[in-house]
Amino acid sequence: MKRIVSEKEVPKNIKGDNTPLARRFERRFHRWEKEKEEDLQPVDGMTEQMVASERVFPNSLLLILILLIMFVALVRIGQQSYYNEECIDCEMRIYNWMFRGEMHSIQLEMDHALYSELKGTADFERLIVDPRQSKALQEIITQLQVYGYDSDETARLALSFVGHIPYNALETEDINYAYTTIYTNQGVCSDKSILAAALIAKLGYGVALLNFNDEQHMAIGIKCKNGEYLGYCFAEATRYYRVTYVPDTYQENVRLTSTPDVVEIADGKVFDASRDIQEIKEFKQWETRLKQLEKEIENNPADISKVKEYNELAGRIQEFLGT
Repeated sequence: MKRIVSEKEVPKNIKGDNTPLARRFERRFHRWEKEKEEDLQPVDGMTEQMVASERVFPNSLLLILILLIMFVALVRIGQQSYYNEECIDCEMRIYNWMFRGEMHSIQLEMDHALYSELKGTADFERLIVDPRQSKALQEIITQLQVYGYDSDETARLALSFVGHIPYNALETEDINYAYTTIYTNQGVCSDKSILAAALIAKLGYGVALLNFNDEQHMAIGIKCKNGEYLGYCFAEATRYYRVTYVPDTYQENVRLTSTPDVVEIADGKVFDASRDIQEIKEFKQWETRLKQLEKEIENNPADISKVKEYNELAGRIQEFLGT
């Protein structure tokens, strides 16, 4: 079978050959080159570069369109790893909260069937590491990591997320699964500590529950250097505070004075609490300065500079306390 040779495929070394076939190829090749030159002639005052750019530009648009389609496809593939289009009794929820003065948000698909399945109570470890809730907890971590913080700051962001879940003041004897607290969007200290421990463990840190039986309070411990509680640093879950910060009092003026039971949940890497400790030190300085400013403003209310300083410090304190 004869092969039809494209004009563009005429080799250079065929020029000068006097065979009929060679002459025919050479004529066709020169005609093709001449047509190409004519196409690049200026049109209505435009330069050759402008004409060429008009030909390249549509190709650039096509490339951008292809890349956009690929990006959307990858996003959909990523979503399919968690979101289940066949879930009949599911709903999408958006969780918003403030962290370091900026709004953060995650979007989760909540499964009522899984919530019903996880009702009831179990031992602490089961409430945290139950494989049925693992995929949902991992999705939270995945979305938190999108913000691009380093590992320790992502752990703080996770604690902040839990701390902003509303506190349920109604007394209950049941301790909920981590997923249950997310689903109901409320919980007491034990519920929120279970959730916080689950997320911190997902981030690969060593984590424990700190159970203060005398005060009927629970917090979590994150593995850290020189941790006060068997190598774990205190981390409150009812509200977001810096790691190692223990509030002066809780509800009904309760103070944590007892030694807690340390319930180890997972071994893992060490959290660097040096930034938290420094920020706690600054916070205490702010409180001292704020009290001084209150007296100074009371004596001289017209001092605008003192009023401005007072408002700035009050804002920092509110951010620190998670309010």
